[in-house]
Amino acid sequence: MHPSHPRCDAGYIGKNCECQTQGRSSQELEGSCRKDSNSLVCSGLGDCVCGQCICHKSDVPNKEIFGQFCECDNVNCERYDGQVCGGEKRGTCNCGKCQCKEGFEGSACQCLQSTDGCLNQRGTECSGRGRCHCNVCECDGGYQPPLCQDCPGCQLPCVRYISCAECLKFKKGPYEKTCSVECKNLTLLQEAPPVNRPCKERDSEGCWMKYTLRQRDGMDSYDIYVEDAQGETSHQAGHGGQGSSQEASRGGEGLCPLRRTGRAGSGERPGHGPPTPRPLPHGCDLTLGC
Repeated sequence: MHPSHPRCDAGYIGKNCECQTQGRSSQELEGSCRKDSNSLVCSGLGDCVCGQCICHKSDVPNKEIFGQFCECDNVNCERYDGQVCGGEKRGTCNCGKCQCKEGFEGSACQCLQSTDGCLNQRGTECSGRGRCHCNVCECDGGYQPPLCQDCPGCQLPCVRYISCAECLKFKKGPYEKTCSVECKNLTLLQEAPPVNRPCKERDSEGCWMKYTLRQRDGMDSYDIYVEDAQGETSHQAGHGGQGSSQEASRGGEGLCPLRRTGRAGSGERPGHGPPTPRPLPHGCDLTLGC
């Protein structure tokens, strides 16, 4: 054999028998240099040596080719102000993606890193319902820029918090003994907030309750204002005062402004004191009868 082409021992290949095959064929070693079955060996930008890509040097000044399959370089990224990643002061290009230096952000490092334009009046970034990108809020679903404070299409969780409204205001209802735990994300207000989106739901006693929820920063945190007196039923609201006494006799169907002041088991109608005895007809006696 010609001395420039030595015969390799079993398990070795290469011009100088430098590659250990570890049981793999030449085709298998070459396959290790392809990103997938449809790709060129080393992306056409390198040589496969012992199952690994050795990337070529680029003819373009300052361009570097790298990566497992020579698929990456440091120039093919987004540009800002005519320069790759905004120039060396802003960022560098790494395999198609800009890596911004401290103080800059954005897909091309085009933005100064700041949250000044994303802070609400309480100093919370995007009101806790979004992320600040390039000094502009990207809001979570439904919430609107500029500060993710409003969600016109969102429904208030009125039904979810009826029991909390009852226990926080009147110390009654299903959460009477666990109110501080079940309703820890609510804060009771003593005055109605200026932004008023009211709720109207039935409480555990069947009375209508009116209350207002105002969302605080974050997704599930509210201030709540509860009115002292319960409102009319939908039946009463549609018929004015007519039949109101009949509705009131149906166990909580009418107004319930003072129901909560009664004592359970006292025989009193809550909020009305002891029942007034009915007068006896003329000539009747409690003992002898009529």
